[in-house]
Amino acid sequence: MSSHYPLTQDQVDEITEIFSHFDTNNNNRIEVSEFHKLLLALGGELADGEVEAGIEALDTNRNGTIEFGEFLAWWSNQL
Repeated sequence: MSSHYPLTQDQVDEITEIFSHFDTNNNNRIEVSEFHKLLLALGGELADGEVEAGIEALDTNRNGTIEFGEFLAWWSNQL
């Protein structure tokens, strides 16, 4: 996943702030429970399996969490 346009420093700073807000245990990764809170903040109700499916889709290194690089790639595609 990569953004179609280069990100500005302001955009990277904003994405970093969002990531930090949802990385509540400050371990530099978003875990399942934190990702659930993020998805709820973005859109409300979630069907069974949506959180796990989201983690799986974004977790390019397959370690079960979303690191900042993975989050940055995903978020930049939302811009």
